[in-house]
Amino acid sequence: MERITFSKPDDSAGEYPEDYLVDQIEVAQLNDYLVAFYWKRDPDSVLFNARVGGAAYVIFKDDQAVVYDTLLVPQQSKWMKQHLQSKYHLKHFTLVLSHGHADHVVGNYLYEGGPIIGHRLCRDRMIDRRKKYETGTLYPGLPPFRVVLPNEIIESRVDLYIGDILKVELHHFRIHSNDHLLVYIPEEQILLAGDALEDPVLLIFPTEIPCEVNRAEMERLLAMDIVTIFPNHGHWPTINSGGYDKRFITNMLQYNNEMRRRVYETDYLSGPVESYIGDALAAGELHWWAPYHEAHQDNLNRVYAYYNPSP
Repeated sequence: MERITFSKPDDSAGEYPEDYLVDQIEVAQLNDYLVAFYWKRDPDSVLFNARVGGAAYVIFKDDQAVVYDTLLVPQQSKWMKQHLQSKYHLKHFTLVLSHGHADHVVGNYLYEGGPIIGHRLCRDRMIDRRKKYETGTLYPGLPPFRVVLPNEIIESRVDLYIGDILKVELHHFRIHSNDHLLVYIPEEQILLAGDALEDPVLLIFPTEIPCEVNRAEMERLLAMDIVTIFPNHGHWPTINSGGYDKRFITNMLQYNNEMRRRVYETDYLSGPVESYIGDALAAGELHWWAPYHEAHQDNLNRVYAYYNPSP
């Protein structure tokens, strides 16, 4: 088997196979113009994002496509683009970056020379993390990858057209990260939510986005005319069977608000996740997955530290 050799954090030679994690990819055509690529959850992986699974989406018409993120590792990104070219005969690509976290930008190099759209803060984040991304020292299990920055920078709202017919709106929302772009398809009121919504637990980083900002932005999202939601990190059977409805936003908003409301309670750091999302789990609106115990505890620790700073 052909292998790709990279430098490991300890400078020893380390190898990732050409098909590293490619066998984890699931593909589903969600409608006439929307395809989902999903890396399956691996509960034993050292890499958190491999444990929780994730998706990228492609909107296409004729030989044109808007690609929303590029999967978890470069090998998956390469397989995805080859699949788009061979199965759907796509030739012209516009890449839209939801935000600058590694599991969304590893495959940018495959779209170099064409439009790569990102928020200004996404470009800044990638520049700041370039060394860690390119040396593979950000997370164990994440191969290094060549950083290719967005070449079309936006600040708020941009409209794209595929085949001069299908309208795709890009909206900036400060949820999960400051540089987040969400994709909205008004024809069928579809939202591609990136990491702004995550089943079952939103990842909160209050030093970047305090809970109050998350709340205001989610309320703004609720005001949009949305029928169907497809997140990057979610429950694959739900994504594959038609996606989520707006209760997804309501549940993430409630989780965020409760994280903030309870922050001065004496037992805050031991608050079980079930006390936050138990009703939504029981109703089948969210779906439990064990690695999110870790995510919830990290949220508790970060939110507590932000609102209860040490002297």
